[in-house]
Amino acid sequence: MNTYLKTKCNFDSAKVPGDKQLYVTLWTLANKDSYREVGNLFGLSKSTVNFIFHKVCKLLTECRNDFIKWPTAVEQTDIKRYVHRVHRFPNTVGFIDGCHIQIKAPSNNPTDFYNRKDVHSIVLQGTCDHTLKFIDIYLGQTGRSHDARVFRESPLSDVLNQVVPSNCHILGDSAYPLLTRMMTPYRDTGHLTASQKKYNTIHAKSRAFIERAFGRLKGKFRRLKYLEVNDITGVTDIVCAACVLHNFILTYEPDNLYSRQQQEDIEIDENLSASEKRLLITNYIS
Repeated sequence: MNTYLKTKCNFDSAKVPGDKQLYVTLWTLANKDSYREVGNLFGLSKSTVNFIFHKVCKLLTECRNDFIKWPTAVEQTDIKRYVHRVHRFPNTVGFIDGCHIQIKAPSNNPTDFYNRKDVHSIVLQGTCDHTLKFIDIYLGQTGRSHDARVFRESPLSDVLNQVVPSNCHILGDSAYPLLTRMMTPYRDTGHLTASQKKYNTIHAKSRAFIERAFGRLKGKFRRLKYLEVNDITGVTDIVCAACVLHNFILTYEPDNLYSRQQQEDIEIDENLSASEKRLLITNYIS
């Protein structure tokens, strides 16, 4: 990562060596220490730590497209095969959900950021693959925003039909709309059939990849559990930087989640409505 960053900025001319800047940023993201405590650890002033941390997070944000990418056709095939083999949910190429990042109350319109858990937050909408890598993120919506609204206003909503093949889909929970490219669970009104209940169970197990991705992100970068930052742009830069590093780490870890075992897709007529497509999958997995 440090070699990569050196190609993107003039680290070598800085008073603080590039390696040290990266270590300061990683430590600050991974812990809840104050800037003063981090400075004492690295022999830097509080203001220098603050400057370095936000500078490197901004830089990592600018690199996001190099590390957070929608999967290629070959990679989508890998995702489909793995999910089908492990959970028997067919034709799935991603998993979407929203995650709240608790923040200090903003000075402007703080009530907009006040969520149902009585804390201020922004929403991180994440879509991941079966290796827990993020393949799309969207940041900045206020804590009061519902997942469906966040999705509707995200760039992914506009391009979903272009990036997901017509016979495939991503999985979202009941907060999301049922679409031909997004399968959601049946709403349980107390009258679900056995097949619908089984569909919901397998859907939930399959969709858990995104919950695990968020858990890993916040577990590794503990500062995301509360960001005491006044500027919302600074908040989004920090969260985006953590997502970039999350993907970087997973990219260079031992590849123990991939499986290229052959598994057939099911034939899905691209003219089916979202409800018809969900019923076809329900009957397939029953």
